Formats: sequence, C-alpha cells, structure tokens
Amino acid sequence: MADEDEYRLRAKFLGWLKRNGGAKHLTTCEKKLRHLGLEVDSTIGLWEQDRITIALSRGDKVVWLKDIEWADEWAKMHDVEVPHHAQSQYLLTKEKLR
Repeated sequence: MADEDEYRLRAKFLGWLKRNGGAKHLTTCEKKLRHLGLEVDSTIGLWEQDRITIALSRGDKVVWLKDIEWADEWAKMHDVEVPHHAQSQYLLTKEKLR
C-alpha cells in the first residue's frame, strides 16, 4: 500500500471516530481498522498520545480521540472529511431545492 493511501485510510478512521463521539471500544475500532486494511498498533501508535490514545473506561479499553481539532485538520488535509448524517441530509435537501 502506498504511503498516501495509508494516510488517507488513517484519516478516514479519524473522521469515523470523530463522528462517533470521539471514543469507541477498542474491539469496535479494531473491526473498523481491519475493514480499512489497517492495524491498531501501527495506526494509533503513529500518533502522539496527547492526540489519540487507548485508555480504560469502566474497565473496558477504549480508543479516545483527545484532540478533535487535530483530527479535523488531518481529515481535511487528506480530503476525507465526511459530513455527519444530519449534515448530509441538509445538503441533499438544499441541492434538491436548486
């Protein structure tokens, strides 16, 4: 996999995590990353722990996005920022009115 493709897939993961509240169970994130063809250690380990980390929450391991603004910039830089469902519906409705 080319480096640019891999960064784009990582950006997709960040966008997904951000849209889903910024924290998800580790097992859920592992499934999402496998779907994208990535691994947890090589993806989350790439970034600094003050931006994204694996933490314990009520006894469960979760992936926690600590820096939402950074994730936004990462997604925009790799052109993968996807609007939330409600925003998509608004944009589609607006387009129909034209």
